Amino acid sequence: MAANNEGEESTKASSIVPMQSASESRSLIAPEVYAALTSKATKALTTPEVPLVSTFVVAGGHFVDGVVLCVSISEDTSVLAVGKADCLIYIYGLKLNVDGGNADWSSDGNFNLVGHQVQATRGAFSPNRNHLVTWSPDFELRLWNLESRSCVGFFPNAQRHVKRIVFDPFSIVFVTIGEHGVFTWAKTGTEPDTKLLPKYQKYYAHALSACAYHPKITYLATGFINAKVCMSNMTAGVPPEVRLFEGHTKSITALAFSKCAEYLVAGAEDGCLIVWHVMTQMIIRRLNHHTRRITSIAFAPDNGNFAVGSKDTFMSVWDFDLLVLTKKDKNLVTDGLLRGSQASECGIVYEVRFVTNKHLMAICVDKPEENEEGEESTELDGELL
Repeated sequence: MAANNEGEESTKASSIVPMQSASESRSLIAPEVYAALTSKATKALTTPEVPLVSTFVVAGGHFVDGVVLCVSISEDTSVLAVGKADCLIYIYGLKLNVDGGNADWSSDGNFNLVGHQVQATRGAFSPNRNHLVTWSPDFELRLWNLESRSCVGFFPNAQRHVKRIVFDPFSIVFVTIGEHGVFTWAKTGTEPDTKLLPKYQKYYAHALSACAYHPKITYLATGFINAKVCMSNMTAGVPPEVRLFEGHTKSITALAFSKCAEYLVAGAEDGCLIVWHVMTQMIIRRLNHHTRRITSIAFAPDNGNFAVGSKDTFMSVWDFDLLVLTKKDKNLVTDGLLRGSQASECGIVYEVRFVTNKHLMAICVDKPEENEEGEESTELDGELL
């Protein structure tokens, strides 16, 4: 658990009392990446104990002119992958500098990846950021080595309608989920061999809409359009369902494990959040604050807080230490756990990530996607296992 007594941090950024509007902010843009990103604001979600600085970054159609595939955020350098209409994958390496509470972006190592014949619409970085997986609507799946800037894995007729891609935290194996279930992929040999093959597949009666790997063992949590969540062992030949988590009433749209791996948080289409205890599958808390689909959930490195992004344009921060300490207190209302909530002022919150325990960042898009994820589509045709 986090100890809320870390060193004092500068509060030169605009001070924001939770649930109140922000003061005026300015845009700070690196000229060489103007077409890619612009930092809208750096603000403080302040509580009497520890101030939290939050940075919002626009990565929508007006600035990027493409589809944001994935983002990897760290204290050193953050990386963004964008699929554009010219079928290239654009990689933007960006360093976030914070001086007196003001954010500034500088370009670092921008380059393109060539290979797709159709604009890529899904992607994921490996945990060490050495690799990137991309998928395009012509069912083409590609694995890229970001150091050599080359395609090192390829499968021409992969899964249809991929919703999410996520890497195993312990290997280069990765998972795709979509209407046809879960597919696990791996390379068949060493480079320059470019063959990708599905290690195994699991089909379900309902389409999948979200997934997250367990941070300590090779288990995968999957969310479904029928509001269920299950956790499966990914080391077996065909992953069996080992735990079932219920309580939501709408399609699952985001999942995250706590850093300690004892709790699982799921967000849904209606903006509701549920926290479960993993071992018992018991509901610890229901959190009702957001009004539209949950898009992203992320825990702080020290596990003391977690952040939530939503299609309602708000990013919220929750006191996870307090949530666990008061899990038996059913009278504690949601507002007692909410550390702060801030509108992005630049569109839908696409991704939230903690840069450090005291600094979190939201990647925003300035317009909704035409084909929204997480919608309760019809069930699959044909016989499913």
